[in-house]
Amino acid sequence: MKKIQEIEINGQTWMSENLDVSHFQNGDEIMEVKSLYDWTIAHIGKIPAYCYYNYDSNYGPITGKLYNWHAVYDPRKLTPPGWDIPNDEDWKLLNDYMKRVYTKKTLKNLYFWEDAYYTVFDKGNYSKTYTQPNSHQSLGFNAIPSGYCGSHGFFHRLGEISHWYVNDRHKCYCKVKTIENYSWKLIHDFGSKEHYYSVRCIKIPNIKLL
Repeated sequence: MKKIQEIEINGQTWMSENLDVSHFQNGDEIMEVKSLYDWTIAHIGKIPAYCYYNYDSNYGPITGKLYNWHAVYDPRKLTPPGWDIPNDEDWKLLNDYMKRVYTKKTLKNLYFWEDAYYTVFDKGNYSKTYTQPNSHQSLGFNAIPSGYCGSHGFFHRLGEISHWYVNDRHKCYCKVKTIENYSWKLIHDFGSKEHYYSVRCIKIPNIKLL
């Protein structure tokens, strides 16, 4: 597994990129959904799975993977050792800090939001950036507008929105935190278990990794 990039923000240690793993902690492989047919098979069978935006792995180096609910809550554990899916309180602490600094600092990556995605994402030139940073200072959280895979396997809102899972196993829906291109706020939202969203991990306190 590649080296985990992390950032400390207000006493919390977060991954500074979206999760991009293809195996559970025990080494079992996670199904990759590569087509609408695969999406249907995973949906009907309630199979843990991931996909790339538009089923195109070229997006992976920037956006990471999009995971379904069954992968996130599989007992084999999706997150690397020493890391976890953040719960409501974890996200609240981060959002409370942002309320104090949002006029000067941002959780967003400075380049891939709004108009930038028309050049960067659509042309596939992932090594360059095309817009100038705004007046905000990046906190290093590096929120990427990676969009999501919605019902029936169709994709939405690349360049406009980030959704991340909240560690809260609900029987009817999944909780997510959302940032949109017009706002700095972490919005509390409810998503469908049929959808595939990004995963951002937080380090478990007082765990020493080998």
